[in-house]
Amino acid sequence: MAWGPVQEPVFAQRWELSGDLTAGAAFEAIARNCLVQVRANQAAFFSGCRDIEVMHQLRVGALHLLADGMAIQLREDLGWL
Repeated sequence: MAWGPVQEPVFAQRWELSGDLTAGAAFEAIARNCLVQVRANQAAFFSGCRDIEVMHQLRVGALHLLADGMAIQLREDLGWL
């Protein structure tokens, strides 16, 4: 994916996580995917694109990143179970 302003929404990419990844490595892979989505849609918005789907995908990427962080924290908090 090229970095720089685009004039269309950028959606999250599909990924597959192998079962042998640590929680940290899985978080990193998912977070990287979310950040690419957020940054691309942010760049499109700030370059003047007002497509509502760009704003929606920016929000979706940010929420997925937040949820990923919350899931990692929950796993750590409940690790004793």
